[in-house]
Amino acid sequence: MWLLLVALSLAQELADAISRGELSHENPKQFMNISGKIHFQGYPSKEYDVLTDDGYFLSVNRIPHGRGSRSPVLIVHGFSLDGGDWVDNLPDSSLGFILADAGYDVWIGNCQGNSWSQRHLNLSVDQKEFWDFSFHEMAMYDVPAMVNFILQHTGQEKLFYIGHAQGNSLGFIAFSSMPHLAEKINLFFALAPLYTFHHVKGPVLKIAFLPDTLKERAILAKTCSNMLIAEVCENEIFLIGGYNKKNLNCSRCISFSRIEDMKVPTALWSGGQDWVNPPPETRRLLFRITNVIHHEHFPDWNHFDHHWGKDAPQRIHFDLTFYSRN
Repeated sequence: MWLLLVALSLAQELADAISRGELSHENPKQFMNISGKIHFQGYPSKEYDVLTDDGYFLSVNRIPHGRGSRSPVLIVHGFSLDGGDWVDNLPDSSLGFILADAGYDVWIGNCQGNSWSQRHLNLSVDQKEFWDFSFHEMAMYDVPAMVNFILQHTGQEKLFYIGHAQGNSLGFIAFSSMPHLAEKINLFFALAPLYTFHHVKGPVLKIAFLPDTLKERAILAKTCSNMLIAEVCENEIFLIGGYNKKNLNCSRCISFSRIEDMKVPTALWSGGQDWVNPPPETRRLLFRITNVIHHEHFPDWNHFDHHWGKDAPQRIHFDLTFYSRN
């Protein structure tokens, strides 16, 4: 059980770090931060601290590839994950790099309390008050702070917003509750478009936020390097998001708002094997979104195939660049 709990907090590292039959500590990116992962693949990287109105410092990473005025894109991670998900794979398989190569100004957000956003003006992570927030606070404070910071920094009037799971929940809440913020969004791309956990199926998901420290990563890396345990670690991700192992490259291994009020053009991609956001949840959500410009459903996809799936670039990543240009 202890191994299970620790592995959950590091699910994204398992997808990137554990190779079938290989020792996980051989992966040079095992203990890198997001900037390190970006530099490792040969891309320029910048990192900013964005202060929210409720006192949290959010770490926001940027891939400022190329020169000149380019459309900014903000990518926001899912529940219990972080912005590193978007640069975990090789450049031709990671959405962050694909967007940068397509000429976009890529900004990767980290919401309050995740691995890279654990600082506050007056509170420490050891105080329970630090963790006294919900999806609502993340939507009402984190999203506008990141959007406004990016637009002020780039001099642009609008940006593209890409969310995964919880990242979509925050967008739905923020853009329906704050029309002035919604006006700053060109298009909203919703991957695994989660709004509630009403239909959740995964047996592990009900475990809330867990700490993610270098010490725990070291323990996990050593434990999962054991040949007898590596298979358990490798399959941990499927206990959360649903089973679709053939599509995982193992070598690279709320507050309810009136979302009907959101007028932002929205494109959605969902999966039939998604235990976190099953098809009934997607159907429930689609009924309430008033400006859907595209919806595509992949029956064989689970919750994490949107960024770790081997066929994600062909199925959706390049679609994102198409819709953002038209």
